[in-house]
Amino acid sequence: MEMVVTSTDVEHGIDVPGLGINEPVQPEHPAVIRFLAQTPGTYPMRCSVLCGRGHNKMVGEIVIDAPVTSSR
Repeated sequence: MEMVVTSTDVEHGIDVPGLGINEPVQPEHPAVIRFLAQTPGTYPMRCSVLCGRGHNKMVGEIVIDAPVTSSR
């Protein structure tokens, strides 16, 4: 799978331990993150770079409905 993330203000990071993702995200420079999701489920994610006020509220989840067996 592939996801593209970007920041419009300061450096952030995307950390999804269950999928082996921990990538910095620079302002105005999209980060292309490639990963294999072999098990369906809901994977918590958070910002992994101390980015300022509200950092501890920067959370979300990635939902994988079906396993992916190969990467590009």
